[in-house]
Amino acid sequence: MVSILGDGLGLRLGLVILFMQQKTLLRDIATILTVSLLLVPLYAQKTKTSSSALPLTTITVPAAVTPMLRNYHQWAAQHPELWRDGSQLTIHFPVLFFYSSKGVLIHYGADPQQNVTFLSKLPDEISHQTADAPPLIQPSLAELVSMIPELRSHSQTVLRSNRFTAFSITYAGPPGSTLQRNAIRNLKHRTLNGNLSIVEVELRNE
Repeated sequence: MVSILGDGLGLRLGLVILFMQQKTLLRDIATILTVSLLLVPLYAQKTKTSSSALPLTTITVPAAVTPMLRNYHQWAAQHPELWRDGSQLTIHFPVLFFYSSKGVLIHYGADPQQNVTFLSKLPDEISHQTADAPPLIQPSLAELVSMIPELRSHSQTVLRSNRFTAFSITYAGPPGSTLQRNAIRNLKHRTLNGNLSIVEVELRNE
C-alpha cells in the first residue's frame, strides 16, 4: 500500500508507484488470459481425441438355428435376384459379414479359411474397407439383426454404434466354425478400442 501523506513530491512519487503497480498487475492479467486462451483449444483437441478412442463393443449370443434359417428364407423370397440362375439357395456356416459404419455390407465370406485371413487383418485394415464396392445380395445389418430373435434385445447397441461391424455366425460342430470362433477371439484380444464392433452368433440345435 502506498501512503499519500507528506509533501507534494512524496504524493507524486506515491502516485507514480501506484500507477506502475497497476500497470504491472494489468500486464500479468493479460498474460494469464493469453495463456488461458491458448490452452482452451489444446484441451478441446485432447478431449476430442480421447472421446474418439471408444472401447470395443462385443456381443456374443447363442441362438437357435431354425428361427434364423426360417427368417433368412423369408428375406430371400423377397429378393428374386438370388434365384435368376435357377439354383437352390444354400446357406453355408460359418459365415462372416462385414458392414460399414452406415450398416452397408461391404464384405461377405462363406469360406472359413478366407474369413480367418480377413479377420487377421483387422482392425489395421479397416481404413481400406471404405472404398466403394458393388452391392452384395445379402441382408443389411438391420435385416440380419432382425433375423435372430436372441439378438433383438441388443439391436439398438448394434445399429447405433456408427462403427464398422464384424458379424460372425457359426454353427456348433463343423471344424470351420471352430477356426472362425478362434479368429474372432484373437480379434477381441488385439482390439481394445477403435472404430469396430464385433457381433458373434453361435447357432445351435433347439
